[in-house]
Amino acid sequence: SLCDWSSDVCSSDLEQGKKLKCVVWQFTRTISDEDLREELIEGAQVIVSGPLQFESKFGSQYQCTVKSVSVASDEVGQHQKQLAEWKKQLETEGCFDVTFKRHIPEYATRIAVVTSSDGAALHDVVSTWMTDNIPLQYKVYPCTVQGRSCVSTVVSQLQKIASIVRKAKDGILPEDGYVPEIVLITRGGGSSEDLWEFNQPEMIREIH
Repeated sequence: SLCDWSSDVCSSDLEQGKKLKCVVWQFTRTISDEDLREELIEGAQVIVSGPLQFESKFGSQYQCTVKSVSVASDEVGQHQKQLAEWKKQLETEGCFDVTFKRHIPEYATRIAVVTSSDGAALHDVVSTWMTDNIPLQYKVYPCTVQGRSCVSTVVSQLQKIASIVRKAKDGILPEDGYVPEIVLITRGGGSSEDLWEFNQPEMIREIH
């Protein structure tokens, strides 16, 4: 993350959950203000160099006093930049506003599971329910959990579930009579590339 303190710039660089405080003092930095404004945006990946110091004034921590900085142009950096832009746009649209969050029923018994019908995630979820002897009914709404068709299939199933719930409120039940109370979207683990589709704005908006 980046912040601008008057004429100085500070940042916290994160990689795989690790954090290092970095600071660029005005009188030592070797990059222009124009470059900072254009390149050092939230989510950008950068390569910095400078001495590492132990700072105890605000708690024991290491701090890097940056002498030079350049923007990384790899795919990961582009992904993080894109993610930051999407997040900012979705925040503007209110997608993460807590006032829109719905209360989860305390004793829900009917769950719609949106996932791959033959994936390990479904097996793990169902096994957990059975092990804990939880009296649940569930129905699988199959989708693709990776690749180009992931977003469209997840969105399609969410729209289908929403339609069922809306009609049920008007007294129109589906043929099998199953009306979900909770929707669970799940998949197994993977790399950031494998999970990338779940960052797509279209999916976030549909969930919202």
